[in-house]
Amino acid sequence: MLLSRRTYQKCFQLLSPKGLGGQRQAYPYMKAQGGGVILNASSFAALDPNAGRATYSAAKAAVKNLSASMAAEFAAANIRVLAYVPGMIATEIAAESIEKYGDALLADIPCRRFGTPEDLGKVLVFLASDAAGYMNGCHVEISGGKRCVQNPQFSYQ
Repeated sequence: MLLSRRTYQKCFQLLSPKGLGGQRQAYPYMKAQGGGVILNASSFAALDPNAGRATYSAAKAAVKNLSASMAAEFAAANIRVLAYVPGMIATEIAAESIEKYGDALLADIPCRRFGTPEDLGKVLVFLASDAAGYMNGCHVEISGGKRCVQNPQFSYQ
């Protein structure tokens, strides 16, 4: 599906990390307090783009790559920047997809369950903590193992 230039720009602006402008504005405050952590939500579409959703895929790849670049740019101020890639998390937003495609979605997840907001939150709290202090500039998949192998149902066969 071809989008007009204006529609593409509007979609990309909406989907790409609006917070990156905010992150640059927050930089002096975070630096003054001795550092901090910035966590940016990316998507599996950043890793494996979707046909028909080029704008979304490109925007989420921008989140991942800008997070890595900012990690290097902000490191001297003791500010870590990470991107996270959530799998299918059972939320209101995902309810329709889970209802419609649940079995197919689960087939790609070795854990054979959808994530919960708590699953996601626990990892984000860890990433923001000093326990993850050496993690910087990378993306972290929080997905129950989605796409970790080509045959995720192997252990159940």
